[in-house]
Amino acid sequence: MAGTLAPATYQVTATVMVDANDVLTIPAGTRLRFGTGTALNVAGTLLAEGQPDHQITLTSLAATPAPGNWTGIQFTGSPATASLLDHAEISFAQNGIDVLSEGTRVLVRNSMIVSNSQNGVKVDLADGMQIYDGQVVIEGCSLAYNQNGVYLGAYVWE
Repeated sequence: MAGTLAPATYQVTATVMVDANDVLTIPAGTRLRFGTGTALNVAGTLLAEGQPDHQITLTSLAATPAPGNWTGIQFTGSPATASLLDHAEISFAQNGIDVLSEGTRVLVRNSMIVSNSQNGVKVDLADGMQIYDGQVVIEGCSLAYNQNGVYLGAYVWE
């Protein structure tokens, strides 16, 4: 998926893919409600820039939301342009933000990452992965009611 969404409420019933070299822009006031097992998978660039009085919401589609209802935002690529989440609320996912690629660059600021079953933000260096030419910045955010606010995993090989 690429382009700019119209400000509205969307019911997401299948995983949304932002392919490499594509940009998905989510404007202020937009609500994305994700069904069970769905995710926002970003191999390209995500630009979600809300406003203090018109935040962007990414949450569960369930009538009674619970932590872990949807997978979360997964960054799986190394795009030329950094992703941005500003004045967003990410809630009721497994991992609010999951960095799965070595060159991911994402800035998360002025946002609430709450009520996720595992981690608010997860960066896990597995299978020989190294963070190079990548950057994950969390600035002015509230991370609460997650199993871990920020999880940084690393493995040592002998």
